Amino acid sequence: MVCTDAIDAIPAGWRLKGAAAVLNGNDFRALGHTPVFGRDYIATASDLQVGFRTLTGPRIATLPNVDAFPLGQDLVIADESGPCSEALTFTVLPSPGTSDTIEGDGSIILSDPCQAVRFRRGAANLWIRL
Repeated sequence: MVCTDAIDAIPAGWRLKGAAAVLNGNDFRALGHTPVFGRDYIATASDLQVGFRTLTGPRIATLPNVDAFPLGQDLVIADESGPCSEALTFTVLPSPGTSDTIEGDGSIILSDPCQAVRFRRGAANLWIRL
């Protein structure tokens, strides 16, 4: 299954900019979308969507400090590559060193192709899964 374009490596035209990427001069971070290629990622308060474009092993997406995230803004963590499975999972964790929780859970594990999870800031130290 392929969610968007099939991507096995950083495709032609893309270049890395930190953990994000640039295509044809367009910095996707400036648009709030952060494509991530084959690595774990720590989300920032300016991210709107973190899209894992390649998945070569289990990955971890760490949420930003919830109290620094804009009120009313959603954050999406997504498998944009398609091979997400029981063997190739995404684990979404709250920011370390905070008391943040995800609706009282310590983590969320995504294990289905093209799966995504959306969060919104709740009360202090609380991520609400939408």
